[in-house]
Amino acid sequence: MNGNVSVPLAGWTVPRPVFKRLEEIGGPTGEVVSLATVKAHLRITDTSADSYLTDMLIPAAIDAVQRYTNRRLLLQTVAMWMDFLPGTGNENTLYGAGTAQIPVRYANIGMFRWFELFGAPVASVQSFHFITNDGAEVTFDPSQYIADTADKDMPARIILQRGTVWPVDLQVAHSLKVSYTLGYTNAAAIPASLKHAVLLIAAALWSNRGDNADQQPDILGFPAVRALLDPYRVLRVSLL
Repeated sequence: MNGNVSVPLAGWTVPRPVFKRLEEIGGPTGEVVSLATVKAHLRITDTSADSYLTDMLIPAAIDAVQRYTNRRLLLQTVAMWMDFLPGTGNENTLYGAGTAQIPVRYANIGMFRWFELFGAPVASVQSFHFITNDGAEVTFDPSQYIADTADKDMPARIILQRGTVWPVDLQVAHSLKVSYTLGYTNAAAIPASLKHAVLLIAAALWSNRGDNADQQPDILGFPAVRALLDPYRVLRVSLL
């Protein structure tokens, strides 16, 4: 081979991310902590800040807890979109597996028969749709897969039944959609540690709500907040 010729890397050495995104279909219902509880925690006795607390500070504290733990605190309908399925083709095919492409013949095929859903806890899975090359949205038969939502402290999974295969003839991107419900059934079901962390973060935001030149604290780095949230943090473990 001529040393001056530029040869591209082999397909399986080139990173190929499998894109996923979570779409919120409906807003959450109910409240994680009441306005009265937050005001008592902040030692606020008048009503002058009620709108600010309700519209800005409490939602921001809840959002911080949810993003850090990868959980939803209140029931919410969502849809997860995904570009690729976990393992299609034959043993001579190169395909995306997580963030790397690998030849099928070197893969542990069992690992490609399931994928994780974003967020926890997953209360229920409503449907699994795929988009064909001609743009048609087709429901994947629920008898072909298992929606594993048993462990509320781990990501839920969509798992192929034995003897079944993933859909084929998919469009090249944004081709799969799983609709499901995230969150705890009601405020009483939310772990006390998560609700208390919301109060601590709300207090930190209240104390640091001004704009000044002082170095602002890392609210999620406070020892008490980390002690409450870390046991509930859900980390994704799959390649997808």
